[in-house]
Amino acid sequence: MARHIRPVTFRCTIGSANNTQTFPFKFENSIKKVLGFQIIGIPSNKFPLYRGKFGLILNGREVFVNDTPAQLYISGSQCPPDDRYSRTSFKDALEVSNGDIKFTYTDADNPNAAFGTGYEVLIEFECEYEG
Repeated sequence: MARHIRPVTFRCTIGSANNTQTFPFKFENSIKKVLGFQIIGIPSNKFPLYRGKFGLILNGREVFVNDTPAQLYISGSQCPPDDRYSRTSFKDALEVSNGDIKFTYTDADNPNAAFGTGYEVLIEFECEYEG
């Protein structure tokens, strides 16, 4: 079968300030490899840029520890499409076995980005799938 590449996005609502939340997700069965990922803040990247740290576990394997600064993996419209996904963190593509994802996000006060009514963090994976 032919292999194709497409983004898979998961949405995390950050509803309370100064809190750590864990978001469990699962890839669909057709996803075979994770090639890269990016973090996007809604309504603005300033929230994860100034307020966020994260941790990521794929298939039971810790890929990033819980204190990883989100600002290192944010990209936006100013970034060329071929450079939006961070691939440097994955020496090789990560095989997807059971498809389990655990994304832990910690929000912390920062004067550059007031919490307000909350925000969303999107974690977007660049995936290879069979189809």
